[in-house]
Amino acid sequence: MLRKIQNSFIILSTTILFYVNSIRIPEGVSEYPTAPIWSNYLADPFAFQSNGMYYMIGTAPISVKDNFTFPALVSNDSATWKYASHILHITKQAGQPDAYWAPEIAEKDNIYYLFYSAGFDDKKHRLRVATSTSPLGPYEDDDAIELTDVSKLPFAIDPHPFRDQQDGQWYLFYSQDFLDTDDGYRVGTGIVVDRLLDNMTRLAGNKTVVLRAKHDWQLFEANRSIYDHIYDWYTLEGAAVWQQEPNVYVCFYSGSNWKTPTYGVDY
Repeated sequence: MLRKIQNSFIILSTTILFYVNSIRIPEGVSEYPTAPIWSNYLADPFAFQSNGMYYMIGTAPISVKDNFTFPALVSNDSATWKYASHILHITKQAGQPDAYWAPEIAEKDNIYYLFYSAGFDDKKHRLRVATSTSPLGPYEDDDAIELTDVSKLPFAIDPHPFRDQQDGQWYLFYSQDFLDTDDGYRVGTGIVVDRLLDNMTRLAGNKTVVLRAKHDWQLFEANRSIYDHIYDWYTLEGAAVWQQEPNVYVCFYSGSNWKTPTYGVDY
């Protein structure tokens, strides 16, 4: 059963979202599958449809064998999946990031754009975009374009490309850190959005804050040592957006600490 969203602007959250703009949201179901669709590690899953096939990609360790990351699964019915390949190739070199997180793919004019963050463990993450003529790549990290500068923005993760149905404009939602407590907001990671320009390879530089933490349950870590200070740190991350109607936007997100039972979803 489907229900129509009535609110003029709604923000929602989930752990996985098909990147398909829709006009309705499914009701909850009484039973979810209990068997994993793939037995190996696949965090931050993102699924999308292209040319009649479904694809799912996610975060995983870099393969020691061939220096690839981001495993990809394929399906023709969105229910039964099989492993296809790892899609991002990383060239080993001095100073190379060792953590690649939360990939998502957008298709424009028969080019596939792979958005992700690259950093050192959980620090100095910057956003990158790599391209391919196939959804399965391979994509080359060496050829990727950096969308954010760590000297100006020391932490940016979870890029989510979104196309507005009204005018065709592409946007990029992502998470960054905030150290102020203006307007009752908590110090921590929040969600912003900016326009994508130059064939999806540059941000306009006029970002807008979408969401910041204001609630106790969104605590990531108390007394966290970060940016040469001690903070009670709150986190909102993993934005994913649907356009329900021309003027109704639905933004899913996750909050709190992914390592703890308090990690949850909201809107």
